[in-house]
Amino acid sequence: MNNLKKYCLAFVVGGLCVLNTACDDKKVSNNKVVQQDDPEQQEIIKYNKYVNASNSYTINVADELDKYIDNIQTYKKDGDFQYYSSISGSSLKSLAERLDKAYSLPPKMDDLDTPAKKLSNAINAALPLLTELNDYQTAKTALVDKGKKVRDTEKEYVSLMKNVAESQEQFSDAMEKQDEANMRSLFDKAPKNSPEYYRGGIALYAKQAIREANTVFDLYREGKPSKEINNNFTQSLNKLAEMATGCQPSKDTVNNFVGSGRGLLNKAENGYLSPNSVSGSSPLMAQNLRNSVNNDYMQVINRINMYGCTFK
Repeated sequence: MNNLKKYCLAFVVGGLCVLNTACDDKKVSNNKVVQQDDPEQQEIIKYNKYVNASNSYTINVADELDKYIDNIQTYKKDGDFQYYSSISGSSLKSLAERLDKAYSLPPKMDDLDTPAKKLSNAINAALPLLTELNDYQTAKTALVDKGKKVRDTEKEYVSLMKNVAESQEQFSDAMEKQDEANMRSLFDKAPKNSPEYYRGGIALYAKQAIREANTVFDLYREGKPSKEINNNFTQSLNKLAEMATGCQPSKDTVNNFVGSGRGLLNKAENGYLSPNSVSGSSPLMAQNLRNSVNNDYMQVINRINMYGCTFK
């Protein structure tokens, strides 16, 4: 769940219309003639279409596949398949269609187009079986055939969904890199100490901080802490706190996230996230801590998206 959650949060940042560039469909339509002749605007429009596609599907296929495999073992053991379920084909079909629409737009963006097309192809390859299994699930046919359909298609389903899961992760990685590159570029171009400068800096450093927060969490849970990652996390939080001083409308929300991040790091360094530590947390408590930090990050993004750094 963690990997996709990070990507989804990153996409929310991308959803800031790439920080003051035109992404609103109405704005696109009003400036259509200008944008058709402007390669940079075309790239922004296409990128945001990919963002919208990604935001439309927030399920981590790898996680869902793991649950499926665990459930199948239980069904086989108990001989009871009446609660069988598979991933929704209609939701994945919608994602593939959105990806294809973005892919078809100019200009070529190989770093995104290639993984997007791979994901779309993987989804389309799985759709026939998903449709069969979704119908099977809805009609509760497992009560009639005692799960025969599930057993007969298990290997094919797992194989197809592994391809979808791997393609989803590759596309998410590509979006993550592009998202951060966009924000870095816009932050660097903004006039220093302007509202756009502080807004861009908050988006950029908050994005870096949440990625590092989740990495810190994972490394400590695995018993493999990294001083380098801890230092990077600390630096991102410090830069974020610095940006907050120039963004009065969002300052308290940003500082709240900074505080959550520093609290996470402090608890990690004191053994709270270490499974074998006397002062360690339970898996549920640890996950709640992660969720709390992620939620505070979301509040930052929602706040700067709504208010920016200028009082209105």
